Amino acid sequence: FFVPSPVRRDEPVEATLEIGPPNISPEELQDELQRWAGRRGVGASDKISIASRMIANLVADRECTIVAKDPLDQAVSLAGRARWRWTLTPRVGGSVRVTVTLTAPVVIQDRETAYPVTSFEKTVTVTVTGTDRLSDLLRWANEYWVILVALGGGLAAVWGWLRARRKRRRAV
Repeated sequence: FFVPSPVRRDEPVEATLEIGPPNISPEELQDELQRWAGRRGVGASDKISIASRMIANLVADRECTIVAKDPLDQAVSLAGRARWRWTLTPRVGGSVRVTVTLTAPVVIQDRETAYPVTSFEKTVTVTVTGTDRLSDLLRWANEYWVILVALGGGLAAVWGWLRARRKRRRAV
């Protein structure tokens, strides 16, 4: 599993999960994915059990847009490779934890059960640069303008009251 890192906020990148036959080590496969991406990143690898049909899923712990580029449910050949790709677009700065899960559905008497078997689940932390701080501040102010106006009005009222109180004390 490989995700480019660091990335800029709102920059789409491609997250890739690839499984291969046992003649290539998981670490070599991860290095190959990084070379294929042409940039640094974070990844995870491990030996897994595979089935003839596997389902991959990608989630993030913070606001991101995730779009699958390949079918999530794929047939897997024991002799070949299978690849799942997603376009991942982080919408916030900071660290984003991205988790990929690869499961195999359990089939009993030609019927698929609701109990998939998880073969691979890894989480990596992607660094998202937040170079647009002013844009973030303006977006936040646009979203919460009512609270800002109420807060400003409240502060103006307190300031006016304190000023009037000071004038009354001077007059006495």
